[in-house]
Amino acid sequence: TELPGHGYPRRHCPLLVMSPDPSAFSAISDASSGLSPRARVCEALGQIKGRRGARSRAYSADLRERVLAAVAAGQSARGAAARFGIGPATASRWVRRWRETGERTARKPGHPPGSQLDAHAPYLLGLVAAQVALTLAEVQRRLVRERGVRAALGTLWGFYRKQGLTYKKRRAMRTSSAGLR
Repeated sequence: TELPGHGYPRRHCPLLVMSPDPSAFSAISDASSGLSPRARVCEALGQIKGRRGARSRAYSADLRERVLAAVAAGQSARGAAARFGIGPATASRWVRRWRETGERTARKPGHPPGSQLDAHAPYLLGLVAAQVALTLAEVQRRLVRERGVRAALGTLWGFYRKQGLTYKKRRAMRTSSAGLR
């Protein structure tokens, strides 16, 4: 359903679901681009989909602790998610990790350092040392055949580049004038 007179679907701003009273937003400045006070709150929080500058933010450690405490006290992950206004998948992910590893804090964002090929470094470097003219496709086939490890060509290229091994092609030489006669 839409908010009366605003045209913004209610589902795009959870704050509106929690506080539908327009007087709750009266303190918001009118300096924004002609949007209603409710829409300015949603825009400021980055919760209207497709709006310029909308970015998600990490949940606070305090919220995570409260969700995990509620689950530890016997509430379901979905119930705790509804109670604290977060997504059920997020709460389930937090609870699963807490039960499996005991971790209660957020992990550092991004991919972990290293590569799946680091464990096979001696083998991969030995392949290239034994046969210098080996292509990445040949390395890929031998890695699957001899080690049972699948890796994309880009992953192999990145591994060798990180090791300082790159293949430099020689520039094509011009034909000599003797070859044109």
